[in-house]
Amino acid sequence: MPDNSNPDQGVVVTASQGTNISTGVTCHAKRGQITTQAAAAIANAEDSFVLTNRFISPTSVVACGFTYAGSGACLVQFTKMAAGSCTVLIVNDSASSLDAALVINFVVL
Repeated sequence: MPDNSNPDQGVVVTASQGTNISTGVTCHAKRGQITTQAAAAIANAEDSFVLTNRFISPTSVVACGFTYAGSGACLVQFTKMAAGSCTVLIVNDSASSLDAALVINFVVL
């Protein structure tokens, strides 16, 4: 049984974004779930925020899946890997503005 107080053991750690879609998030875990504030990117634009995570290094790969139930369609990418952080990019891939929160599940490889 994993120890929920130790994110090194593969426990999914959850984090929620603060005031807006560009507010950074801290989630120190190899597996995590981020609930964002409502995305607001207009048609064919993007939003982004910084994820602080001690497991991320410049050579990390972060795989993700997400749910979004609002208007428009979006893509999520983890980019700009650095020691202890990366950028989460939310791209509006539609002609409608985004208008809802996302739940992003990720794993640091």
